[in-house]
Amino acid sequence: MKSIIILFSLLISITSPFKDQEPNIDLDLLCSGKWNMAYVIMQNERMDLPSEGDQISWMIFHKDGKHEVMSFGRKFVGSWEYLKESNEIRMTDPGGSVDQKVKKLTKTELIFMYNLGGSDDIIGLKK
Repeated sequence: MKSIIILFSLLISITSPFKDQEPNIDLDLLCSGKWNMAYVIMQNERMDLPSEGDQISWMIFHKDGKHEVMSFGRKFVGSWEYLKESNEIRMTDPGGSVDQKVKKLTKTELIFMYNLGGSDDIIGLKK
């Protein structure tokens, strides 16, 4: 019986670190290329971007923790990290940082929710 307890304890200690490292989202999918902004919802009002919006507003997440953001023609470069506990992406650039909750991530759609001015706003991005 004692050897079973020791074996069980050893098994738990070996598998625990790997379990803690599993992300809630597929980081390879997040880093799979350019995400084009399709719409924003601010103060419960949805604004769809025109079809040429993919030229002026997009995000790229690189696997090395860097990100590029084009926001209405202005490019920002910074870093990002995944916060597993809250299922958020923290994006930092020279202007500061913002945490964005990942609401949905598929091969073709990425939806973030964030709060900057007292309301929960949403960004919808598509491939």
